[in-house]
Amino acid sequence: MKSCMPDCRRECQDRVLRWSERYRPRIPREWRLCRFCKIAVEDEIHALLRCTITPGLTELRGRFLADTYAACPMLVDTWDRLDDEDRLACLLQLPILDSRLAQYVHLVLELFRAAPVYVPPLSLWYTPL
Repeated sequence: MKSCMPDCRRECQDRVLRWSERYRPRIPREWRLCRFCKIAVEDEIHALLRCTITPGLTELRGRFLADTYAACPMLVDTWDRLDDEDRLACLLQLPILDSRLAQYVHLVLELFRAAPVYVPPLSLWYTPL
């Protein structure tokens, strides 16, 4: 019995950790539009820094940025000169903002989780890429 336990454990781990796409159709990145604005691809940067259609997100982002500027005044001068990727990288590199950023990300993800994911029209599913 002991000799088969490691094999069984390894087999179970492989099944749990293996990424399977066989039951899901591949969705091209450009089709993964924001569930709120349906204009831009919904990714982390769009959700955290760009989307302005999401109900309540603009106010939440405004409060977060005001809190961020208060904690790190040097960002006020440089924020407008950075593109969104650099803005997110900057926020991630400042330890003083860790808890604020974590709370903001959590609240944004809760807003997005509360809305259904945008699914492109069926006609797009059957057109060649």
